[in-house]
Amino acid sequence: MNILLTGANGFLGSAIKKELAENYNIITLSRSNSFYNVSLEKEIPDFNQEFDLI
Repeated sequence: MNILLTGANGFLGSAIKKELAENYNIITLSRSNSFYNVSLEKEIPDFNQEFDLI
């Protein structure tokens, strides 16, 4: 299962990522240091894959 996790570098996001990464494919979206580096207030990312859960 592919999961897109936004805010993955924050307090809550990093805890969620750690827990889910054991059983799922986690793709991260954040302003820096993630698979997708983007600020959602400035642009809408063009994803090149599908996600089962966001």
